[in-house]
Amino acid sequence: MQTLYFAYAMYGFTFAFIGLSAQYEMVNTFDYSAADLAFAWSCVSAPWGFKPLYGYVSDRVGRRLCISVGAFCAGICLAYMPLFGDKIVIGLTLASFFICFADVASDSIVVTITKTHGRQLQSTCWTSRSFGSMIATGLSGAAYQYLHYNSVMRIASVGPFILSLMIWNLEEPERTVASLWNSVKSLHKMKHIVLIAIFMEAMPEIDNAFFQILQTKLSPIQISLTSVCGAFAGCVVSFIYQYTGGFRKCLYLSVILNIVCAIIAFAIYLGAPMLGFEIVRSALGATGSMLFVLPVVIEAAKLSCDGSEGVSYALFVSIMNLSGVIGEYLESYCVRSIDDMGLYLVLCAVVMWLPLLVI
Repeated sequence: MQTLYFAYAMYGFTFAFIGLSAQYEMVNTFDYSAADLAFAWSCVSAPWGFKPLYGYVSDRVGRRLCISVGAFCAGICLAYMPLFGDKIVIGLTLASFFICFADVASDSIVVTITKTHGRQLQSTCWTSRSFGSMIATGLSGAAYQYLHYNSVMRIASVGPFILSLMIWNLEEPERTVASLWNSVKSLHKMKHIVLIAIFMEAMPEIDNAFFQILQTKLSPIQISLTSVCGAFAGCVVSFIYQYTGGFRKCLYLSVILNIVCAIIAFAIYLGAPMLGFEIVRSALGATGSMLFVLPVVIEAAKLSCDGSEGVSYALFVSIMNLSGVIGEYLESYCVRSIDDMGLYLVLCAVVMWLPLLVI
């Protein structure tokens, strides 16, 4: 399973490593506003809303092939990212698409094993993803400051290229291809967690627009430090979760932490010590995110259709991801319309309790 763990660590590493450099490039070189940043990242996230299409392909042609092709193409996109120039969002969206294509095929393998051997593998894969993000965020600030944008993108391409070759060492579980209709019907069994996912993910985002505030007073290395603390918290939570339970308790706590994070962001906006408060916000935010994601994706894996795990599980995750894209669009629209970051943060804190209605 080491190859799978490497795959998830690479997925976590790649965009965490390039994210800070891409944001600074957008703001400093192409003069993106807070609303522009939010809209740009919603575009980059959009390919993750169409996972069933990639899952359908992986169920039919084989998961290892899809992982290999997706990772290789993602490496190409990242290696040539500097050539996109002011079309940086297009380049990032393409890289996001190919990473997602490989990620879906990996999920299909994990879901197949999870249904027969329990949630430990899935939890460990999420731990690997969080670990990759933690390492990447720790390096991202210094990488941008000393190596600059072009070199960061080329370094990030190495991981996907390695994965495209390594994945052939993995023994793919035997596949039995079920009908597409069975995959769709399995979504009905997930209707409760689907509703929870929609409410949780559709809440207005904060992080993308708030970067405009952070980058004025924190250096790239300091921003990287805050992200490391968040990634470490997520890594710890994802590791511990495999030994614990409490589906609803985790979701309740996740909602509470999200509200607390919005309040902390507002305190930073009003002048609270930025570095210390942002470290706390990052750690609590990552904890809240994992306490939401892990329970729902593990439950969805158990309910996915035998023989079409790529489609049925991906249908659920796509609904969750599309809801997240809606949240990012709401962030862009609200920030642009309100034109007051403080008022926007208050609005976020007020509405973030809504998921409690469906939990």
